Amino acid sequence: MPPKALGGALRGWHGTTVLLQRGAREGDVAEFAAGFGAPFHDLSALGDDLPALLAVLSLVDEYVGVSSTNIHLRAGTAGTAQILAPFPWEWRWMAAGSSQWFPRMRVY
Repeated sequence: MPPKALGGALRGWHGTTVLLQRGAREGDVAEFAAGFGAPFHDLSALGDDLPALLAVLSLVDEYVGVSSTNIHLRAGTAGTAQILAPFPWEWRWMAAGSSQWFPRMRVY
């Protein structure tokens, strides 16, 4: 999903937003900001610092992301998450909106 479109989809979010985009390309954060239109915390520079990402993911109230390392780290904290999966879904995300591996996470 283009970063600007994601930011636009989240525009109006009533909460503190933390960007944890691993492997962000040049311009991704600026595009997200243009779509989001509100302040957010950009922690995408954490990149491959997995202990730091795990610490952040253990502190957030909710996490929304794509199927990635961050989802696995979040699962390790026993936290909930909303997983954005491509359609048609891959076999591992099942067909009923949940995953047998991550029962506390909702798949969209």
